[in-house]
Amino acid sequence: DSVCLFDFTRALHASLDADQKQQVIRLLWQVAMADETLNKYEDYLVRKVADRLYVSHSDVVRIKLEVTNPAS
Repeated sequence: DSVCLFDFTRALHASLDADQKQQVIRLLWQVAMADETLNKYEDYLVRKVADRLYVSHSDVVRIKLEVTNPAS
């Protein structure tokens, strides 16, 4: 019944290492880009989860670029 990101991300933060947290962010970007468009709410949600998991901004951007431009 929870709608608070904190409840979910707290458990992930406690149980995942840095590489696993980055993998979660990669998966979220993939889901957000499944329809080949990214709206501001999807972008906000991925960035908010990344912030709660203490994934650096530079890693979030790098992962996003890898997902959105796989040939690069």
